[in-house]
Amino acid sequence: MSRLNHLCEPVDGVEADRSGIASAPFRHAGVAGERQEADMRKTLLAEFTVLPGSAEHVAELVEDYAVRVREEPGNLAFEVYTKEAAPLAYCIFEVYTDEAAFRAHLAAPYGPPFNAALQPLIEEKESVLTFLSPLDR
Repeated sequence: MSRLNHLCEPVDGVEADRSGIASAPFRHAGVAGERQEADMRKTLLAEFTVLPGSAEHVAELVEDYAVRVREEPGNLAFEVYTKEAAPLAYCIFEVYTDEAAFRAHLAAPYGPPFNAALQPLIEEKESVLTFLSPLDR
């Protein structure tokens, strides 16, 4: 089980995995091409905290958004979690094939309406993004 799964649990109704690809950026690659492919990926964790009384609405918004994001050609993973100790705190693990795929995700026409609907329902001004890099060993 990954460290992320120890901290967070999947949101009901949202698929947590698309054929195991989410762990690919963190695997130890024995072949140089595999390592280079993993290094090109854009991986991030988006976090936000739902305001009390908005949990159901946010879950529906995120579920609908996740379906659309997972259909993007450059999306490899869009896994939605909430923290076990704080169920209103969301963690969304995202992986894109490269920077261009991530930029295409940001430019998708359904992104701004999702963010506009989400913003008044969360504590933060917007999702807090943490960009991740594979551990080199």
